[in-house]
Amino acid sequence: MKDLSVLVIDQVKSCPSSYSNPQEFFFKTLVIYWSFLSKQGTIVDRIDHNIQNAATTVEEGLKQLQKVLFLPSTIISFYI
Repeated sequence: MKDLSVLVIDQVKSCPSSYSNPQEFFFKTLVIYWSFLSKQGTIVDRIDHNIQNAATTVEEGLKQLQKVLFLPSTIISFYI
C-alpha cells in the first residue's frame, strides 16, 4: 500500500492533465483517501481483534499451567 504522502503527490501531479474541473479532482481525491483510511481502519480492527484473542488464550494457558503446577503439591500433601 502506498504511503499517504505519495498518494497526495501523485494526485497533485495528475490534476492538470486528468481533470478539467477542480471540484471533480477534489472529490475523486476524497474518495481515494476515504478508501485508504477505511482499509487502514479495517486492518487496525483486525489487529485489535487478534491481540484480544491472544490475550485471552494466554490467560487461559496461565490458568491451566497454574493448575498443573499446584496439582503435585496437593497430591503429595494428601498422601503424607
